[in-house]
Amino acid sequence: MAFKIFARKEQQVVAQDNLLPVIQNISTGLIKSTLLGSTITNTMSLIDSNFGRIKDETTSVATAIEEIDATIRDMSANVSSINTQVQDMVKQNDTLDEELGKRVEDISKQQEKVTEVVNNIQNLGAATENIGNIVVSISDIADQTNLLALNAAIEAARVGDKGRGFAVVADEVRKLAQKTEKLTKDIADILEDLKDKVIAAVSEVDKISEIITAFEHDIKSIRSTFENTKVLSDRVGDSVNNLSSAIEEQSQVLTDVTKRVSLVVSTLEEAHKVFSTVAKVNVEINKMVRF
Repeated sequence: MAFKIFARKEQQVVAQDNLLPVIQNISTGLIKSTLLGSTITNTMSLIDSNFGRIKDETTSVATAIEEIDATIRDMSANVSSINTQVQDMVKQNDTLDEELGKRVEDISKQQEKVTEVVNNIQNLGAATENIGNIVVSISDIADQTNLLALNAAIEAARVGDKGRGFAVVADEVRKLAQKTEKLTKDIADILEDLKDKVIAAVSEVDKISEIITAFEHDIKSIRSTFENTKVLSDRVGDSVNNLSSAIEEQSQVLTDVTKRVSLVVSTLEEAHKVFSTVAKVNVEINKMVRF
């Protein structure tokens, strides 16, 4: 009986000796679990804090990008409006250039007509000169005829009755010569007056021609200015088109970036939910370990 009691005690001692390492291992594991849980808790707290900051920063970035995108879209609308105005200005310049071209052609035609008038007036002046020369010749002939008629009358008077008929003819010739001389003098006066008027007309037409030439030069200068303006307008239009394309491309890039940032925010939110769940589980584990 005493032996059995001793044996039982011996078995209890052996069992206690066998349980001691297990208990020590469990105790060590619990301590490590507690420390690890504390570390995980601290880490999760830090991660949670960082997640919050990252989310806030990412949201701020997304908001800023959206504001930039809105600004770019407004800019794009303004550029489109400017482009429309530039195109309208180009069309107006084209219309004005076409009208100025027609005016230049009309002025050139009028200048040709004025030149033709000047030539005709100058030809009239030359013809007047020729007529004047002929009148002078007629006047000379009339003077000679008058002189011959006078000599014939003198000879007829010297002959007497026999030359009376010849004297009558000579007197008629003399009278005709005098009328011719008077007529040529009147014609010469008229031609002289006409010559003065022709000279004055040529002078006035020359002035008109100079005015038309100056006006034509001014119109051509204006047209040249419009052509330069048209070139500049075309360049501005091209630049505005390029700017509009660049803005549109940039807007598309920002839209894509916004989508990606939104995706990152969503991903972070999902990850934050997962880590929050892990943190809750860790808290429960710590409670169980402490218990």
